[in-house]
Amino acid sequence: MTKNPLGVSPYVLGEGPKFETKHLTLEFKNNLDGLIGDFGGESKKEFGHIDICVCWGILDEQIPGFLVERIAANNFDERKYPGCTHLLRREGDSHVIQVILLEEVTRLSGLRTPAK
Repeated sequence: MTKNPLGVSPYVLGEGPKFETKHLTLEFKNNLDGLIGDFGGESKKEFGHIDICVCWGILDEQIPGFLVERIAANNFDERKYPGCTHLLRREGDSHVIQVILLEEVTRLSGLRTPAK
């Protein structure tokens, strides 16, 4: 498995080591609001330490001090990683968290989503 750490067919990546990433911090949450709630207070999580958040959805898109942006033509150049659907910004901070909203991914792919 060491020759294929991603478990992806060589037909996808080709022969040889072609896929490298820097050390990233991924956060997995049920919803993006849960991650935002972890910043500040007694939590030791820092906004600038999270690179990617993978979550199902967003409960409230209007969160004071934060901006959630859908990736579109006007900000596509800020998308750093495949699969990212949104960008999370914090007021007064230059760091941007790349977000993969699985609810959005399944909607765009035409897959059925569970009833709410």
